[in-house]
Amino acid sequence: MKFSQETLGSSRPSPPTTIMLERDTAYLLLRKSFRDDDSRTGYLGIGKYEITADPGLKQKFFQLAEVLSSRPLPSPRPGRHQNVIRYDFELGGVDHSGVYDLSLGSEFNARLRPFAEIRDELLSRGSPVIGLHPKLQAEASPGAITILLTIINTGRTPLELVGPSGWGRADEGSQATVTVGITSLDGADWLYDLDEEHLVDDRDKYAKVISIHPDQSVRLKFRYPVEERGRLAGKYSVAARMSAIILAPSEFQGVIETGLDSGTLVY
Repeated sequence: MKFSQETLGSSRPSPPTTIMLERDTAYLLLRKSFRDDDSRTGYLGIGKYEITADPGLKQKFFQLAEVLSSRPLPSPRPGRHQNVIRYDFELGGVDHSGVYDLSLGSEFNARLRPFAEIRDELLSRGSPVIGLHPKLQAEASPGAITILLTIINTGRTPLELVGPSGWGRADEGSQATVTVGITSLDGADWLYDLDEEHLVDDRDKYAKVISIHPDQSVRLKFRYPVEERGRLAGKYSVAARMSAIILAPSEFQGVIETGLDSGTLVY
């Protein structure tokens, strides 16, 4: 059984979230998550998680299949921006596959709640086969702000992603971005988009492709000059989000989006 939450009709669709049941093992492929959905910040999890499915978890998969096979479902309208559920499963000897556009209303869609329950259970209890956890730290020094980005491979599979030479700005349509916001108590803020130009160390090693072995990490250092030191005196909150292009493994290729946990900066 396989179910995915996706976005259609967008020039930049959101990465899908997929849950699967294969015999006695359940999987979650989570390519987009934020601890705080409103601000799109904070790390929740990115990767492929697996767990041995107990009877209760299996029942939730079958509940989802029963709902999606209980009646004819409307297909997405061409060219329209919409959230959908893509499904592919066998139930009672009959194969079911298609895309449901969530247009039947809240009463029917509420019966699809097992999708979120399965996702949350796998995220909280599953073991990462593929796992990516970026962390960020900002430090102040005379005339500059140094931003340290650490990318940890928390899974059992080697990772490769596009390096800073392929990073750009989110407001210019780049798919690979790391945006860092630094905000003062009085609301003044500064925004930095990490890029190759400001990469301090290991430019030759990591600029094009970042490769990370299981249980290993890579740390990238970026330095940005700061003028008018007096304007930056005080304590600041730091928040960030990352959109990365995964090159390997093949089953996880494509764009992922995640928030990074917040921190503080004293200047």
